[in-house]
Amino acid sequence: MRASKLCSQLLGLVLVVPMCVHAEVLKVTIFINSFSDGLAMVNIQERHDSHDPEEYVNRKGAIDHNGQWVIKPNANIGFDNFSEGLAAADSGNKWGYIDHSGQWAIDPQFESARNFSEGMASVKLNGKYGIIDLKGKWVIKPMFDDIGRFNDGLAIARQGGAYGYINQEGKWMMDTNGTSINDLENFSDGLARVKLNDKWGYIDHSGIWVVKPQFEGYLKPGPFSEGLASASITENGVTLKCGYIDHKGKWMFKPQFAEANNFSEGLASVELNGRNGYINHKGKWVIRPQYVYGNEFSEGLAKVGIPEEVVNEHGGHDTHAAFIDDKGKVVISTERLRALVEPYISLPEFKL
Repeated sequence: MRASKLCSQLLGLVLVVPMCVHAEVLKVTIFINSFSDGLAMVNIQERHDSHDPEEYVNRKGAIDHNGQWVIKPNANIGFDNFSEGLAAADSGNKWGYIDHSGQWAIDPQFESARNFSEGMASVKLNGKYGIIDLKGKWVIKPMFDDIGRFNDGLAIARQGGAYGYINQEGKWMMDTNGTSINDLENFSDGLARVKLNDKWGYIDHSGIWVVKPQFEGYLKPGPFSEGLASASITENGVTLKCGYIDHKGKWMFKPQFAEANNFSEGLASVELNGRNGYINHKGKWVIRPQYVYGNEFSEGLAKVGIPEEVVNEHGGHDTHAAFIDDKGKVVISTERLRALVEPYISLPEFKL
C-alpha cells in the first residue's frame, strides 16, 4: 500500500489531501465564466487517468446571481455562455441551442454553433456556415467557409478567396482580398480593429481609417467600448506600458499599466505592480489593485482572483475565485462556489 494524494484544483485553489489509495491521482479543475444573460456557466472538469492527459469528463451547469444552480451540472450536454435567452449546446455529435431551463429550444442538427448576437447566430451545416434567427430559421443560407459574430450589423466572413465583412443579408460590405491587411476584428462602438503591415489601427463602416495603423507588439489594442480602447506603447516591438485612447487615437490618460482590459459598466480592470484593480473613465482608482486577475464587469458583477496571504510550498500564493460588485464587495464567495460544486465531484475508490 502506498500513500497518494488527491489533488483538486478548485476555483484557482489547489487542495491537496493525503490519502491511501490504489487509484491514480484525480485532478479536478473548475472553470467559471462571467455572467451573461443572467447566468454564469460552470464547468467541472475531471481527469481520471494520469497516463492520458486527454482523458477527462466535463460536467457543465449554470448559476444565477445568488449563487444558486439554475442548470445543474450535466455530462450529457456541453454548452457555452447564454446570450439573448439561448446558449449553443453540444449533444455529443450535433449542436443546437438550449434555454434557461436547460431544454432544447433549437434541436441539435448542426456541425457547430456560435452564440447569438443581434438576434442571429452562425452555424455550420454540411461543411458550410450560414446564419439562423432565434427560432432556428435560416437568415443566410449555409454557403460561407466561415462566419463570425454580428456586431454593429456586420460579421467577419470567408468565402473562397474573399475575406472581410458581410451585412445581415449576407452581402459583402468590405473584401480585403488583394490588400495588405493581415487581420480583422469585429466592429464595436462603430469601429473595428484592422491589422495592416503588422500594425493595428481602426476603421469605420465605410472602411476609412479613423485611427491609422500604429500599434504593434504582442499586446494588440482592444476593441472600443464606452468610447475608449486599450492600447500600448512599444519600443523595438516590446510592449512597455498600456493605457486608453479615444476614437481619434488620442491618449486619454498616460499609459502606465502592465495590462489594460476593456471598459464595461463604467469600469476597466488594469494591472499595476503585479495586481489588478478597477479604474473609471478618468483613470481614477475605484477598486484598488489587489487581485491576481480581474474580469470585465457584466450584469453588476466581476469575477476576480483573490490571493491567499500565506505563501504556498512553491513560494507563491494560491488564488480563490469570487464575484465582486462595483464597490469591491464580495457577492458570491469562494466558499459559496466550493459548496456548489463539491457534490458533483466524483472521488476515486480507496482502501485503507
